Amino acid sequence: AVTTAVVVVAAAEVVAEVVVVVVEAVVLVVAVAAVVVTAAAEVAEEVVVVVVEEVVVVVVVVVVVVVVVVVVVVVVVEIVIVVVVVGTVAAAVKIVVAAAEAVALAVVAAVAAAVVVVGAHAAIVVIVIVVVIAVVVAGVIIIVVVVVVVVVVVVVVVVVVVVVVVVIAVITVVVVIVVVVTFDQC
Repeated sequence: AVTTAVVVVAAAEVVAEVVVVVVEAVVLVVAVAAVVVTAAAEVAEEVVVVVVEEVVVVVVVVVVVVVVVVVVVVVVVEIVIVVVVVGTVAAAVKIVVAAAEAVALAVVAAVAAAVVVVGAHAAIVVIVIVVVIAVVVAGVIIIVVVVVVVVVVVVVVVVVVVVVVVVIAVITVVVVIVVVVTFDQC
């Protein structure tokens, strides 16, 4: 009976140690998963900030181009006015006609450039939106994969623990039975 008690106590201690090791492993896995998820979230946030900064830069460049075009047109018109005032009437008429044609062409070119710029800007905005959506989707996929991996690891660890505990319990029962039978025969 004393030997049986000693064997049972020893088996219980082994089971307790195994359970402690398994719990520590699970805690470690969860901690690693938390670090991975946090890192993925930080990367996604940095990508979004960079994309927004690029959009701001594009908008500023477009505004600067428009301002430069307007200034050039104003300067050309002022030069034409000065030439008209200084020159003769006949020359002034020709210059005015030429200036009107030049201004008309400049306006058409400016409108075309504006259309191109707006189209490019719209395309850039669409690309930025697509990139942001792709980053968010990728982040979600990464988080889901990490969670699935963590769940699978935890399930595997739990299954291993259960198997180990069952094996230890079976071995303990067999040892106890053998010991009891042996002592009874003695």
